[in-house]
Amino acid sequence: MPDGEKLVAKDIEVGYYYLNEKNYVAAEGRLKEAVELKPDSAAALIGLAQAQQKLGKRADARMSYEAYLQLNPDGPDADKVKKALAQMK
Repeated sequence: MPDGEKLVAKDIEVGYYYLNEKNYVAAEGRLKEAVELKPDSAAALIGLAQAQQKLGKRADARMSYEAYLQLNPDGPDADKVKKALAQMK
């Protein structure tokens, strides 16, 4: 696993830890970094969207969820993401 991949994996791991701890600002920071390093990371995009949604950043959350759907229209979390988007309208 190249260094960049390790960094992304760590960012995602720590980001989800912060999500679970309800530290949404920290979660957003780590997951945003992961998305910048690996824009096609489904886990990073979903986590980022969840953190942004909890922070009331609806437009950002919508963009993150939509980015996930563009990459993974039939992905394992596509239904969950579509439901989250529908609730935000």
